[in-house]
Formats: sequence, structure tokens, C-alpha cells
Amino acid sequence: MLGAFVVRWPENLAYFINLLTVILSFYSVINNAKCARRNGTTTQMYYKELLRSTGIQIIAWIISLITCILIAILLSILGRTMSWYAKPIWICFLYVLPILSVSMAVINHFGKKQKKVFHH
Repeated sequence: MLGAFVVRWPENLAYFINLLTVILSFYSVINNAKCARRNGTTTQMYYKELLRSTGIQIIAWIISLITCILIAILLSILGRTMSWYAKPIWICFLYVLPILSVSMAVINHFGKKQKKVFHH
């Protein structure tokens, strides 16, 4: 689908969509905190875990970015900088799959640590 078509709308509609997304996100966080409190989790613990999860996601993004840069450097060293250009599907194998794998590994690693903390 990428490159097949472009969706275009007025700038005012984009601002509205962004504002609506922010409002719904805050509503979701507050609503989930209330649900967690009803299930016996303190609000402080809920927000602490929310911030921890956000931090883990940011770490996964950073490590994924580093992975992407390392792959690009390796391709440059091998003289294959634009090797994917002949067949764009190679981008999936050169960049997308490694980045997804690294992200999932980071999240899985921290998730296992968290599981151990809650079981003790």
C-alpha cells in the first residue's frame, strides 16, 4: 500500500484529529487507572507501571534505531549501500524484520523481569 496513494486533508482537520487523539488518550489513561483501582491496584502503582512501560518502549525504539544504523553502516562497509533499491521488498528483510525482532526482544526481556518482580 505504501506509495500506492496519498491521503490529503486540510490542516485544520489534522489539528482536530491530533487534538481528539490527545483527549482520547488522556481519557483512556484516566479510565484505566479507575479500573485498576477497582481491581485492587493503587493509582500510584498504576502510573508507576505506565511510566515504566513507556520507558521500556522508548528504550526499544532507541535500540531499534541503533540496529537500523548499524545495518546501514554494515551495508556501506560492504559496498552495498543501495542494494535494496533494485528490489524494494528487500527493505523488509534488511531493516523491518531486524528492527521488529530487536523491539520484541527488548520488550520480552523487560517483561520477564517484571513478571519475576510480581511473583515474589
